[in-house]
Amino acid sequence: MAAGCATGSAREVLIAETSRGTVFLQRIPDRSFQAAHPIKLEAGLMARVLRGIHVQDLKTPVQTTGSARPKSTRAFSDDAIEFLAPLIASALAQAGWDQRVGFRLVRTPVPASSPPGSLAETAAGTLYAYGRSLHVTVITTGTERREVLFFPEAARRPDTYLQTGLLGEEPHMTVAVNYELLGKLPSAMLEGTGEEPPLASKSPRQSTDTTAKETVPARDAELEALKAELRSLRERIAQQEAEIQSLKGEKQKPKKSRK
Repeated sequence: MAAGCATGSAREVLIAETSRGTVFLQRIPDRSFQAAHPIKLEAGLMARVLRGIHVQDLKTPVQTTGSARPKSTRAFSDDAIEFLAPLIASALAQAGWDQRVGFRLVRTPVPASSPPGSLAETAAGTLYAYGRSLHVTVITTGTERREVLFFPEAARRPDTYLQTGLLGEEPHMTVAVNYELLGKLPSAMLEGTGEEPPLASKSPRQSTDTTAKETVPARDAELEALKAELRSLRERIAQQEAEIQSLKGEKQKPKKSRK
């Protein structure tokens, strides 16, 4: 493993390189954009983020609106998450405001015994923190016909959070995750693949009870995350106002007394 060395590209800084893949820092193409780096996020939280990323096939024009929703699959295997999570957390702690984290995974042959479509073949991706969100773009085999999802959906930001204009993010390949909310959600809400169980498997009463139990902690966690975001915004505004007042004081020179 190599750390802190420049790669062949002058615009990339290598964080780690092993037989499993590479994690590096790269310059954000738009110089007017400022990411919220450096930022300290636990490796366990990064594992939650990566585990929540799924991909599914995009519907083709010939599919009708009433057709069944395509099944989603996890974008990262447990082995890939074990490799990436601590390295990405370390990279985010080192990144500057003008950098984002990139990664590439070395593909390994899929065992013949594995069920088809059990995991996506994730090849590469980028991510960065902006505000209280973590923006993750993944590039998979067959990207042109796949879209990226995130579960649980309560922690996914609306697509209006995406920086499509500045960074050219592809909406169907990128998700913005409310990482503070995700860290506060109960583990029970993180289980499963994100797919709804068959309606016949639940009675109406069971479905209502389950939804109510999951919604209450999710709302409480989201409220706490919003309060934290508001406090951070107020602190940032106060800091900017203090800087403005300081600049005004420097411009005002004392008048010389006349004799």
